[in-house]
Amino acid sequence: MIKHLLKMVWNRKRVNGLITIEIFFAFVVLFGVMTATAYYVSNYRKPLGFSIERVWGIRVNTRLPGRTHMAEKLEGMNQVTLALRGLPEIESIGGISMAPYSRSTGISNVDYNGRMVSAHMNQATDGLKEVLNADLTAGRWFSPEDNGATFAPAIINEQLAKELYGAENPLGKELPFDKERVVGVVRDFRKAGEFSQPVNYLIERIRTNDTTGRNFPWEILIKVKPGTTAAFTEPLVKKLESVEKNWSFEVTSLEHERDADFRLRLAPLIAGGIIAGFLLFMVALGLIGVLWQNVSQRTKEIGLRRAMGGTARNVSRQIHAEQFIITTLGLAAGSILVMQVPLLDLIGFIQPGIYFTALVFSLILMYAITYLCSLFPSWLAMEVQPAEALHYE
Repeated sequence: MIKHLLKMVWNRKRVNGLITIEIFFAFVVLFGVMTATAYYVSNYRKPLGFSIERVWGIRVNTRLPGRTHMAEKLEGMNQVTLALRGLPEIESIGGISMAPYSRSTGISNVDYNGRMVSAHMNQATDGLKEVLNADLTAGRWFSPEDNGATFAPAIINEQLAKELYGAENPLGKELPFDKERVVGVVRDFRKAGEFSQPVNYLIERIRTNDTTGRNFPWEILIKVKPGTTAAFTEPLVKKLESVEKNWSFEVTSLEHERDADFRLRLAPLIAGGIIAGFLLFMVALGLIGVLWQNVSQRTKEIGLRRAMGGTARNVSRQIHAEQFIITTLGLAAGSILVMQVPLLDLIGFIQPGIYFTALVFSLILMYAITYLCSLFPSWLAMEVQPAEALHYE
């Protein structure tokens, strides 16, 4: 039976070959979309490490050059913070060098026990934990008691703690990056947002009296009280500008920043989905046309088979089997191609499980679509009666 089906497909190799090529390209594009979708879904389900509910960001532009005038900048920032504490709409205040969803990134690499370890770096003030409700799993956050410490305190996420120290307790250990000492561990801190891959993360303490310019809270995060609306933005900016007349302030909610990040990340995925959908539509039309034409041209053959005792169900199965072979040829070639990506580790940050999930769903969807496309032609074949073969004698 299989040999006969292969022969039937081969006899129409030109038309079937074109459909196979269409299936191949549609599958490759669909696999790419499914991989990106599975990657985003996997990341979205992981803990973010903080909460952005009712959190607003205040971007500060001191209009002073680079790392100069640090004493003046810090004094101004302290005055701005005091002004914010006097506003009844604000619940808590914290400073950070690179706010969540911002595009800025700092990465440090060190050779640790003969292997290269990298970590994303950030700096934060003592009050940031209350603003973002950071998910501490061990130790503590920064506090004024660190002012008299003989070491630089740091907070790391669980992933970095595991990579550096394994199952050992990381608290109190010296980090290999800038010789900081671990005082706390957070579950995670995915600054880049819900769709980003978890990475090693290290947060240093911002000292409000540090005039070296090494750490500076370039953005102030505030947590507003429940019921505070966007109308509070205007009086907030006016209050800040009255404190530092030469500075400028831009206020936006982190929820707005998250929405903008979602749009930026999902736009290519949506575009890819539209392209994949168009290709699948073309494959469906082509497959229906080929199978329909195939049935029309084989009316005599089908009628003779019915006359020799073949049932309508057997005829239908033959049409579905031919469609299955055509689809399998295209998907086999596509699978061989796309599997080179994980085998050669061309995209290192995507785990093999993501590729496997994308492959399975892509294959299921392709087979489902091609099966649906064969339903109408197979129904036409089932309607062929033995007597119709006589019209061709």
